[in-house]
Amino acid sequence: MSSESKRYSVEISDPELVGALEAADNRSEMIRDAVRQLINGDAPNEMDGLEETHRVAYEWLEGRGAVSLGEAESSIAVQTQLNKDLVRISALEPLEQMGLVKVMPSMSTVLVKAIPPVECFACGDDVPPDKLGDHRRAEHREVSADE
Repeated sequence: MSSESKRYSVEISDPELVGALEAADNRSEMIRDAVRQLINGDAPNEMDGLEETHRVAYEWLEGRGAVSLGEAESSIAVQTQLNKDLVRISALEPLEQMGLVKVMPSMSTVLVKAIPPVECFACGDDVPPDKLGDHRRAEHREVSADE
């Protein structure tokens, strides 16, 4: 591979792509990865798309069962080098929105639990359970009975 690099400009109008790029820690690396996946024929796995902070937080929670929010925030802060006060906003809330974490308030404490992904029977991708229907419609053009 040549050490010479080239710069390319692209115009993107798809709001979903724009949002993903705006949220990315490193836009250039995200675009390079997408081009590599396209060239290699690798289908993107929805779990592979996690940002590093989200991946580290999910991996810490995975297999632990339900843990207290305080314990999760403290441990994930150490693992990610985030300020403990930012863990909920930067890691746990995005994972909850993705369907990979469940936050369960109770009378005396708040518990956090990782939700394992499920495998799409059609392509083998790991997908958050509550996103499986969206994945099937988008990736496999499936239509549900109520549509």
